[in-house]
Amino acid sequence: MFLFGKKDNNDTSKMDKYKNIFFITLFIYIIIIGIFMYYFFKEYDDSIFTYLIFVSFPIIVFLCYINNKYVAIFKEVVIKETVKNKDLRYEPKEGITREEYALANFEPFNVLDSKDLVTGKINGLDFKMSNVTSYKRIKIRTRRNANSARINSFNGVVCFVENEIDTDCYLYLNIRDGIYITSKDKIKTNINEFDKKYRVYTDNKDIALKILTPTLTSKILDINKTIPMEIVFVNNYIYFRFFSKDLFKFNILSTKDNIEEINFYFYVIDEIKKIMNTIIKELKSIQKQNQDK
Repeated sequence: MFLFGKKDNNDTSKMDKYKNIFFITLFIYIIIIGIFMYYFFKEYDDSIFTYLIFVSFPIIVFLCYINNKYVAIFKEVVIKETVKNKDLRYEPKEGITREEYALANFEPFNVLDSKDLVTGKINGLDFKMSNVTSYKRIKIRTRRNANSARINSFNGVVCFVENEIDTDCYLYLNIRDGIYITSKDKIKTNINEFDKKYRVYTDNKDIALKILTPTLTSKILDINKTIPMEIVFVNNYIYFRFFSKDLFKFNILSTKDNIEEINFYFYVIDEIKKIMNTIIKELKSIQKQNQDK
Protein backbone atom coordinates (compact mmCIF):
# COMPACT_ATOMS: atom_id res chain seq x y z
CA MET A 1 0.00 0.00 0.00
CA PHE A 2 1.42 3.36 -1.05
CA LEU A 3 0.64 6.73 0.54
CA PHE A 4 -2.03 7.55 -2.03
CA GLY A 5 -3.50 4.11 -2.74
CA LYS A 6 -2.60 0.82 -4.38
CA LYS A 7 0.28 0.73 -6.83
CA ASP A 8 1.90 -1.86 -8.97
CA ASN A 9 5.05 -3.26 -7.30
CA ASN A 10 7.02 -2.84 -10.52
CA ASP A 11 6.23 0.89 -10.61
CA THR A 12 7.11 1.21 -6.93
CA SER A 13 10.49 -0.42 -7.50
CA LYS A 14 11.16 1.87 -10.48
CA MET A 15 10.43 4.95 -8.39
CA ASP A 16 12.69 3.66 -5.60
CA LYS A 17 15.43 2.88 -8.13
CA TYR A 18 15.35 6.38 -9.67
CA LYS A 19 15.31 7.97 -6.22
CA ASN A 20 18.35 5.93 -5.12
CA ILE A 21 20.24 6.73 -8.33
CA PHE A 22 19.44 10.43 -7.90
CA PHE A 23 20.69 10.70 -4.32
CA ILE A 24 23.80 8.55 -4.92
CA THR A 25 24.70 10.72 -7.93
CA LEU A 26 24.04 13.89 -5.94
CA PHE A 27 26.25 12.61 -3.10
CA ILE A 28 29.09 11.83 -5.54
CA TYR A 29 28.70 15.27 -7.13
CA ILE A 30 29.01 16.98 -3.74
CA ILE A 31 32.21 15.00 -3.07
CA ILE A 32 33.59 16.05 -6.48
CA ILE A 33 32.84 19.70 -5.70
CA GLY A 34 34.61 19.30 -2.36
CA ILE A 35 37.70 17.84 -4.06
CA PHE A 36 37.85 20.66 -6.61
CA MET A 37 37.46 23.30 -3.89
CA TYR A 38 40.24 21.65 -1.87
CA TYR A 39 42.67 21.87 -4.80
CA PHE A 40 41.56 25.42 -5.58
CA PHE A 41 42.41 26.68 -2.09
CA LYS A 42 45.62 24.63 -2.15
CA GLU A 43 46.85 25.70 -5.58
CA TYR A 44 44.87 28.95 -6.16
CA ASP A 45 44.48 27.94 -9.79
CA ASP A 46 41.46 29.54 -11.50
CA SER A 47 41.51 26.87 -14.23
CA ILE A 48 40.12 24.42 -11.65
CA PHE A 49 36.73 26.12 -12.04
CA THR A 50 36.83 25.44 -15.78
CA TYR A 51 37.30 21.75 -15.09
CA LEU A 52 34.53 21.86 -12.47
CA ILE A 53 32.08 23.36 -14.98
CA PHE A 54 33.12 20.76 -17.54
CA VAL A 55 32.43 17.93 -15.05
CA SER A 56 29.26 19.52 -13.63
CA PHE A 57 27.35 19.87 -16.88
CA PRO A 58 26.80 16.15 -17.68
CA ILE A 59 26.09 15.37 -14.00
CA ILE A 60 23.39 18.08 -13.77
CA VAL A 61 21.86 16.92 -17.06
CA PHE A 62 21.79 13.35 -15.71
CA LEU A 63 20.17 14.47 -12.42
CA CYS A 64 17.46 16.35 -14.37
CA TYR A 65 16.87 13.26 -16.50
CA ILE A 66 16.45 11.02 -13.43
CA ASN A 67 14.12 13.57 -11.79
CA ASN A 68 11.95 13.73 -14.92
CA LYS A 69 11.73 9.94 -15.12
CA TYR A 70 10.68 9.77 -11.46
CA VAL A 71 8.04 12.52 -11.90
CA ALA A 72 6.64 10.84 -15.03
CA ILE A 73 6.03 7.58 -13.13
CA PHE A 74 4.69 9.50 -10.11
CA LYS A 75 2.14 11.28 -12.32
CA GLU A 76 1.13 8.26 -14.37
CA VAL A 77 0.59 5.97 -11.40
CA VAL A 78 0.24 7.81 -8.09
CA ILE A 79 -1.68 10.91 -9.15
CA LYS A 80 -3.86 9.04 -11.64
CA GLU A 81 -4.89 6.61 -8.91
CA THR A 82 -5.57 9.46 -6.46
CA VAL A 83 -7.65 11.43 -8.97
CA LYS A 84 -9.49 8.28 -10.03
CA ASN A 85 -10.54 7.71 -6.41
CA LYS A 86 -12.19 11.16 -6.55
CA ASP A 87 -14.23 10.12 -9.64
CA LEU A 88 -12.04 12.28 -11.86
CA ARG A 89 -9.72 11.59 -14.81
CA TYR A 90 -6.12 12.79 -15.04
CA GLU A 91 -3.97 12.96 -18.17
CA PRO A 92 -0.52 14.51 -17.51
CA LYS A 93 0.33 15.10 -21.19
CA GLU A 94 -3.02 16.63 -22.16
CA GLY A 95 -4.48 20.09 -21.46
CA ILE A 96 -7.25 22.46 -22.40
CA THR A 97 -7.13 23.48 -26.06
CA ARG A 98 -6.16 26.80 -27.57
CA GLU A 99 -9.76 27.37 -28.68
CA GLU A 100 -11.13 26.62 -25.21
CA TYR A 101 -8.77 29.11 -23.59
CA ALA A 102 -9.29 31.79 -26.24
CA LEU A 103 -13.08 31.73 -25.72
CA ALA A 104 -12.65 33.37 -22.30
CA ASN A 105 -10.73 36.30 -23.87
CA PHE A 106 -8.46 36.70 -20.84
CA GLU A 107 -5.71 38.31 -22.91
CA PRO A 108 -4.26 38.15 -26.44
CA PHE A 109 -1.69 35.37 -26.86
CA ASN A 110 0.31 33.69 -29.61
CA VAL A 111 1.50 30.49 -27.94
CA LEU A 112 -0.30 28.30 -25.41
CA ASP A 113 1.25 25.50 -23.37
CA SER A 114 -1.23 23.38 -21.43
CA LYS A 115 -0.80 20.08 -19.54
CA ASP A 116 -1.90 18.10 -16.47
CA LEU A 117 -5.55 17.87 -17.50
CA VAL A 118 -8.15 16.92 -14.88
CA THR A 119 -11.69 16.26 -16.09
CA GLY A 120 -14.91 15.22 -14.40
CA LYS A 121 -18.11 16.74 -13.12
CA ILE A 122 -18.83 19.57 -10.71
CA ASN A 123 -22.40 19.57 -9.44
CA GLY A 124 -23.33 17.30 -12.35
CA LEU A 125 -21.75 19.66 -14.91
CA ASP A 126 -18.76 18.81 -17.12
CA PHE A 127 -15.55 20.60 -16.19
CA LYS A 128 -11.90 20.69 -17.24
CA MET A 129 -8.90 21.93 -15.26
CA SER A 130 -5.28 22.12 -16.32
CA ASN A 131 -2.08 24.07 -15.99
CA VAL A 132 -1.82 26.83 -18.59
CA THR A 133 1.05 29.04 -19.71
CA SER A 134 0.32 31.65 -22.37
CA TYR A 135 2.85 33.71 -24.29
CA LYS A 136 2.64 36.80 -26.44
CA ARG A 137 5.13 37.80 -29.12
CA ILE A 138 6.21 41.42 -29.15
CA LYS A 139 8.33 43.32 -31.66
CA ILE A 140 11.54 44.94 -30.49
CA ARG A 141 12.80 47.62 -32.85
CA THR A 142 16.31 49.00 -32.91
CA ARG A 143 17.94 51.47 -35.28
CA ARG A 144 19.30 48.70 -37.47
CA ASN A 145 16.68 45.94 -37.36
CA ALA A 146 13.53 44.60 -35.75
CA ASN A 147 13.34 41.42 -33.70
CA SER A 148 10.56 39.61 -31.90
CA ALA A 149 10.54 38.32 -28.34
CA ARG A 150 8.17 36.03 -26.46
CA ILE A 151 6.90 37.21 -23.09
CA ASN A 152 4.90 35.25 -20.54
CA SER A 153 1.31 36.52 -20.23
CA PHE A 154 -0.03 34.02 -17.71
CA ASN A 155 1.10 30.97 -15.76
CA GLY A 156 -1.33 29.18 -13.48
CA VAL A 157 -4.37 26.95 -13.43
CA VAL A 158 -7.50 27.36 -15.55
CA CYS A 159 -10.77 25.54 -14.94
CA PHE A 160 -14.00 25.90 -16.88
CA VAL A 161 -17.47 24.49 -16.36
CA GLU A 162 -20.09 23.94 -19.06
CA ASN A 163 -23.34 25.20 -17.58
CA GLU A 164 -26.87 24.30 -18.70
CA ILE A 165 -27.96 27.96 -18.63
CA ASP A 166 -26.60 30.61 -21.01
CA THR A 167 -25.68 33.81 -19.16
CA ASP A 168 -26.58 35.90 -22.26
CA CYS A 169 -23.62 38.18 -21.55
CA TYR A 170 -19.85 38.38 -21.33
CA LEU A 171 -18.70 39.08 -17.78
CA TYR A 172 -15.06 39.27 -16.67
CA LEU A 173 -14.01 39.65 -13.03
CA ASN A 174 -10.42 40.88 -13.34
CA ILE A 175 -7.72 41.42 -10.70
CA ARG A 176 -4.72 42.30 -12.88
CA ASP A 177 -3.47 45.64 -14.23
CA GLY A 178 -2.93 46.15 -17.94
CA ILE A 179 -6.12 44.34 -18.89
CA TYR A 180 -6.84 43.93 -22.58
CA ILE A 181 -10.54 44.76 -22.91
CA THR A 182 -11.64 47.14 -25.67
CA SER A 183 -15.29 46.33 -26.38
CA LYS A 184 -16.65 45.84 -22.83
CA ASP A 185 -17.87 48.37 -20.29
CA LYS A 186 -16.27 48.64 -16.89
CA ILE A 187 -18.91 48.71 -14.15
CA LYS A 188 -19.19 48.95 -10.38
CA THR A 189 -21.18 46.55 -8.21
CA ASN A 190 -21.46 49.05 -5.33
CA ILE A 191 -20.12 46.36 -3.02
CA ASN A 192 -17.13 48.29 -1.70
CA GLU A 193 -14.81 45.44 -0.74
CA PHE A 194 -15.46 43.62 -4.03
CA ASP A 195 -14.99 46.76 -6.17
CA LYS A 196 -11.64 47.42 -4.46
CA LYS A 197 -10.37 43.95 -5.40
CA TYR A 198 -12.00 43.33 -8.78
CA ARG A 199 -12.49 45.27 -11.99
CA VAL A 200 -15.70 44.14 -13.65
CA TYR A 201 -16.07 44.19 -17.45
CA THR A 202 -19.27 43.22 -19.24
CA ASP A 203 -21.37 43.79 -22.34
CA ASN A 204 -24.64 43.62 -20.37
CA LYS A 205 -24.66 45.61 -17.14
CA ASP A 206 -28.17 44.57 -16.04
CA ILE A 207 -27.46 40.82 -16.19
CA ALA A 208 -24.00 41.25 -14.68
CA LEU A 209 -25.36 43.04 -11.61
CA LYS A 210 -28.05 40.38 -11.16
CA ILE A 211 -25.35 37.66 -11.15
CA LEU A 212 -22.99 39.50 -8.81
CA THR A 213 -25.08 39.34 -5.65
CA PRO A 214 -23.59 40.00 -2.20
CA THR A 215 -23.66 36.23 -1.52
CA LEU A 216 -21.62 35.36 -4.63
CA THR A 217 -19.15 38.23 -4.29
CA SER A 218 -18.56 37.28 -0.65
CA LYS A 219 -17.68 33.68 -1.64
CA ILE A 220 -15.34 34.93 -4.39
CA LEU A 221 -13.53 37.23 -1.95
CA ASP A 222 -13.13 34.39 0.56
CA ILE A 223 -11.36 32.18 -2.01
CA ASN A 224 -9.27 35.12 -3.21
CA LYS A 225 -7.75 35.36 0.26
CA THR A 226 -6.24 31.88 -0.24
CA ILE A 227 -5.44 32.04 -3.95
CA PRO A 228 -5.88 34.94 -6.44
CA MET A 229 -8.71 34.07 -8.83
CA GLU A 230 -10.44 35.56 -11.89
CA ILE A 231 -13.80 34.49 -13.34
CA VAL A 232 -15.29 34.83 -16.83
CA PHE A 233 -18.89 34.16 -17.84
CA VAL A 234 -19.24 33.64 -21.59
CA ASN A 235 -22.15 31.89 -23.33
CA ASN A 236 -22.90 28.83 -21.20
CA TYR A 237 -19.32 28.50 -19.91
CA ILE A 238 -17.87 29.73 -16.63
CA TYR A 239 -14.08 30.03 -16.43
CA PHE A 240 -11.98 30.15 -13.26
CA ARG A 241 -8.37 31.29 -13.54
CA PHE A 242 -6.01 30.81 -10.59
CA PHE A 243 -2.68 32.63 -10.27
CA SER A 244 -0.74 29.78 -8.74
CA LYS A 245 2.25 27.55 -9.35
CA ASP A 246 1.97 24.74 -11.88
CA LEU A 247 -0.68 22.11 -11.33
CA PHE A 248 0.93 18.89 -10.01
CA LYS A 249 4.48 20.19 -10.48
CA PHE A 250 6.59 17.82 -8.40
CA ASN A 251 10.20 16.91 -7.92
CA ILE A 252 12.08 13.95 -6.51
CA LEU A 253 13.25 15.79 -3.39
CA SER A 254 10.03 16.26 -1.39
CA THR A 255 7.18 13.76 -1.01
CA LYS A 256 5.54 15.92 1.67
CA ASP A 257 5.22 18.88 -0.71
CA ASN A 258 3.77 16.58 -3.36
CA ILE A 259 1.03 15.44 -0.99
CA GLU A 260 0.23 19.03 0.02
CA GLU A 261 0.09 20.04 -3.65
CA ILE A 262 -2.44 17.34 -4.51
CA ASN A 263 -4.59 18.18 -1.50
CA PHE A 264 -4.46 21.88 -2.42
CA TYR A 265 -5.96 21.32 -5.86
CA PHE A 266 -8.72 19.15 -4.45
CA TYR A 267 -9.43 22.09 -2.15
CA VAL A 268 -9.64 24.33 -5.25
CA ILE A 269 -12.15 21.95 -6.85
CA ASP A 270 -14.26 21.89 -3.69
CA GLU A 271 -14.30 25.71 -3.58
CA ILE A 272 -15.35 25.87 -7.23
CA LYS A 273 -18.24 23.54 -6.38
CA LYS A 274 -19.41 25.94 -3.66
CA ILE A 275 -19.24 28.93 -6.02
CA MET A 276 -21.02 26.99 -8.77
CA ASN A 277 -23.89 26.19 -6.39
CA THR A 278 -24.39 29.91 -5.81
CA ILE A 279 -23.95 30.80 -9.51
CA ILE A 280 -26.50 28.20 -10.63
CA LYS A 281 -29.03 29.56 -8.13
CA GLU A 282 -28.50 33.12 -9.37
CA LEU A 283 -28.77 32.12 -13.04
CA LYS A 284 -31.93 30.10 -12.43
CA SER A 285 -33.41 33.08 -10.58
CA ILE A 286 -32.58 35.39 -13.51
CA GLN A 287 -34.01 32.83 -15.98
CA LYS A 288 -37.25 32.63 -13.98
CA GLN A 289 -37.53 36.42 -13.83
CA ASN A 290 -37.16 36.61 -17.61
CA GLN A 291 -39.80 33.92 -18.13
CA ASP A 292 -42.27 35.70 -15.82
CA LYS A 293 -42.02 38.94 -17.80
